Amino acid sequence: MYEDGLPREKSPLRIVTETSFDDVFVKRDPRLSMTAFKIGEKAYKGNYVPFDNQHGNGYSLKKGFMLEEWSTTSRESVDKMLIRYGEVLITYAEALYEYNGSITDSQLNLTVNALRDRAGFDAKLTNEFVTKNALDMLEEIRRERTVELLDEGFRYDDIIRWKIAEKVLPTNIIGARFVDDETSKERKNLENRLTDENGMLNGKKVYDQKDMYVIELEDSRKFNPERDYLYPIPTKEIALTNGAITQNPGWEN
Repeated sequence: MYEDGLPREKSPLRIVTETSFDDVFVKRDPRLSMTAFKIGEKAYKGNYVPFDNQHGNGYSLKKGFMLEEWSTTSRESVDKMLIRYGEVLITYAEALYEYNGSITDSQLNLTVNALRDRAGFDAKLTNEFVTKNALDMLEEIRRERTVELLDEGFRYDDIIRWKIAEKVLPTNIIGARFVDDETSKERKNLENRLTDENGMLNGKKVYDQKDMYVIELEDSRKFNPERDYLYPIPTKEIALTNGAITQNPGWEN
């Protein structure tokens, strides 16, 4: 989201065309810069440089990164988080909407907007805002969940229970924009994964800008909705039931 509360598809604040790796952070939800490293920030292996051999070819996550502990022990020593209040709030917002088919502004202030306030994000999610901008409230609550809980292990389970996996999984995963003078890596070593002037890669439209690095190709990302919403049952467990339990559909062979 951008600082106006709109997604990239609708916000006039989006920079087109990006000319730097850091353009993606301009006028954004402040949680983005709390989550991913910008150029020059202190990272795990020195100052962050995109597309170098230390930090990979996408955006490197700094969520949970504590420089002081990493510098002394090469790891963080805080306790593993099992649940946090932010998860409770966004789960409650989603449950309210799914149960009632609507959510009041007061309920949004107690949940979604409380999360935004904590992050210093001034844009509020309200019913008027959703209607005015032709948004879908459920999708905005789900977007908020994705933003707030990024890199906390929820995404796969969420898209499975929302039953959108066949739509969002078999797609190209787009990384950062490659800019020659912002990294030591040579273009020739990456160009087989960079979009061309028309946002094309391998004859297909994958983005609306050039030089976007495609981390994973859609052809390598498979999801069979007739099978993959359920895991296979271990054959040993099936045998122990003497046939009372049968294998889930699509996993028989």
